[in-house]
Amino acid sequence: METPTLWSLAARDGTNLIADAWNVNENSTLLLLPAGAETRSVWHPVVDHFPPDTKSRWRFVAADHRGHGDSGRSESYLFKDFTDDLLTWIGQLSAKPLVVAGGSIGGALAMVAAGEGAAIDGLAMLDVPIVPALERVMFERRRIQAAAKTGHASMTSIDPRYIRGGGLIEDVYKDIDRWKRAACRLTIPTLLVAGDNGVLRTAEVEQFRVYVPHGEIEHLQTGHLVARDDPKGVAGILDRFLNRYWRQ
Repeated sequence: METPTLWSLAARDGTNLIADAWNVNENSTLLLLPAGAETRSVWHPVVDHFPPDTKSRWRFVAADHRGHGDSGRSESYLFKDFTDDLLTWIGQLSAKPLVVAGGSIGGALAMVAAGEGAAIDGLAMLDVPIVPALERVMFERRRIQAAAKTGHASMTSIDPRYIRGGGLIEDVYKDIDRWKRAACRLTIPTLLVAGDNGVLRTAEVEQFRVYVPHGEIEHLQTGHLVARDDPKGVAGILDRFLNRYWRQ
């Protein structure tokens, strides 16, 4: 695939948001959102593994969250900040169809936005629980903080304020049922990709079956960061998902 085009736009609070885009003149769009403490570059190998036919028919957009990669920094990193950023991207893209795939917090943001009425036509969540489990969320925070303390290269482009917490987890837990309420409202094609060594256990997969009865489930032998661990597997699953519902 050709070298991506760099996109930039201003969030509602003026924070600069950055994304890479391929096939910019196509309207059918797959918006790719990283996990927390990952950047848009994690999606590049995934995009590379898509078959040529799909690559030619879809616009791919891989976005950096605020505080990540080349996007701007902010004073806080609340769930609302990230949700507002996603709604800004949706408005900018004006895509039909718009399918959003997200890892971890990226998938949760897309699930909540779709369940609360955003113009999203399809949803793919990579290792995302319907109900956040505090113990596993805190484990992920400690993992990120440990990587930063050891000077891991992946942390150099992440705002230290986000790594320390930034209020995200505390904000999510102010309304612990919000994710579940959004999931129960989903009527669009919805896919859960579970990393078999990730944060999802049998109970979380069963919750998905209960709250999103029309949803589909795929498994990959990965950890929580599914796109990073198996880009080829993720590309294959997403390609089948796109062609199942939006074959043009």
